[in-house]
Amino acid sequence: MTCRFPYTSMIWVNCWNTSEDGTNVVDYPSKAGVFEQFLQTISIQILQSSEAILSLENKFPWAQTTLISKMGLYVMPDIQDPKDAIKTKLPNALHFRRAIQNVRVRDMEFEIPL
Repeated sequence: MTCRFPYTSMIWVNCWNTSEDGTNVVDYPSKAGVFEQFLQTISIQILQSSEAILSLENKFPWAQTTLISKMGLYVMPDIQDPKDAIKTKLPNALHFRRAIQNVRVRDMEFEIPL
């Protein structure tokens, strides 16, 4: 899955490979990571509803989108080296961002197997 972040020059690519080897499997995200993601979700909801952001949206519509895009890109995992790849169970890999479904957005997502 590739995520494009509006008004940024960045994309984020979600790549998981299946493996029969069950050694060195970790819970991802960890319990602390799930709690952190919950707090991030609450924070973005508060930010989206704040008067400052709403007035910014009316004056500079691109500013709100840019701010939220950069924040969303910042919280995504950035693994450059294959040695640092995360090895987890399939349900954890598919749902690696908890509570993200609660964030109000206007987008569409498609997954097309190739």
